Amino acid sequence: MGANLATAGFLVFYPTYMLDRYHVSLTVSGAVLALTFLVCGITSFGISRIAANWKTRANALYLCGLAMPCSFVMLVLTDSLPLLLIAAVVNGLSQVFFPILLTVTFHLRDIRIQEIPVGHAFLFTNISLGLATGPLLTGFLQDIFNNLAAVLIVISLLSISVAIAGLFVGRLSNVQPSEN
Repeated sequence: MGANLATAGFLVFYPTYMLDRYHVSLTVSGAVLALTFLVCGITSFGISRIAANWKTRANALYLCGLAMPCSFVMLVLTDSLPLLLIAAVVNGLSQVFFPILLTVTFHLRDIRIQEIPVGHAFLFTNISLGLATGPLLTGFLQDIFNNLAAVLIVISLLSISVAIAGLFVGRLSNVQPSEN
């Protein structure tokens, strides 16, 4: 939920922030955000080859959970186009956690096949809550503190939750769900 909250807050407020703070056009800041999702989409196809077991997947989640807030902070603190592009690529790579987390419910210990949809519903509810509350929380904090840079940095720290998820998935096994 934390990573989606941060991402949604950035999608809504980042272009305006870049225009107000650095006079970067909406086209450029939109292209930077688009590059993030392009990189994420492409690398999401290959993550299953790289992260073949739960120990490797947990390490990928740790890395994503640490790289994502750093890349968000870098996006906030610079107007240098080369640095923005590098931060966008790093951010896109760090968002490759999504396909990994989508497979967690299939590998929970003692889960039956008919219980997997409940696990997925819980997962997608958290994703939706993050996407819905990210812009609301960011806007609320912006109204209170009147410092969008600080608010975006604080919101970005919530994406550390991906690294916390890595602590739990490292213990999963590669067994298939039972039909009982």
